[in-house]
Amino acid sequence: MAPPCSSWVWFSRSKTGRSVERPCGDVTNFKVRENNRLVSRVAHLLWLAVARGVHVVILQPADSLLWSHPRIKRLLVRFSLQRVKVQLGAFGAASQNRWSCSSMSLGVQNLLRTRSGATVGKLHRHFA
Repeated sequence: MAPPCSSWVWFSRSKTGRSVERPCGDVTNFKVRENNRLVSRVAHLLWLAVARGVHVVILQPADSLLWSHPRIKRLLVRFSLQRVKVQLGAFGAASQNRWSCSSMSLGVQNLLRTRSGATVGKLHRHFA
């Protein structure tokens, strides 16, 4: 699953008012509210999927503040999801940008690490 990243990355922070301390940003801004609502829905869908045993992957740019959203944080901590930073080029993409993926599936985590020389860290260590 890849929620739109435009509201969560560094170059939009001056318009969204998002920061690590204020991941929900300027809630008086309609687009910020809409993106917060979308991410809340994503968190609910992921919660249902994980609870039913479905392996999920969340994809965002490495500098995304999506990981700091309260509902995403609770989901990641509750299910001990791992954050894996990968280079897209390792999977054949022309871009060498770094992305963060989170998954509860050890198979997915191992694939990402093996293919990309990715770095891994437990999210609850970063966000608890």
